[in-house]
Amino acid sequence: MFTYARPELSITLNRYWKGGFVTNIEASKSWLDYDDMNLFFGKNRNDSDEQYDLTIMNQKFSLFGIAPKLHFGRIKHSSNIGYYTFERNYSKLSFSRNF
Repeated sequence: MFTYARPELSITLNRYWKGGFVTNIEASKSWLDYDDMNLFFGKNRNDSDEQYDLTIMNQKFSLFGIAPKLHFGRIKHSSNIGYYTFERNYSKLSFSRNF
C-alpha cells in the first residue's frame, strides 16, 4: 500500500584535523515515487528530500575505542501533497567505533 522506490544521490567530504578532530560534511538528494494512489488525497504521491549534515568527532575522547559524534543538519522534504511537506533542523549525539 505504501511501497516506494527511493533513488538517492549523495556526496561526502571527510577531513582529519590535528588534535584528533574529524569532520564530515554530507549533502544528499533523494526522490520517493510511491507505487499506489494515496486513498485519502486521491492521487499518487511523489516526494523528494534534500539533506545536509555536519558531523564533528574527536578520536581522543574515545572510551574503549568508542567516540562520541555530534551531528548538526537540515532536511527539506517536499511533496506534491502539501500535507507531507516540511523543513526541519536537527542535532543529535551518536557513538561510533571504526574497525
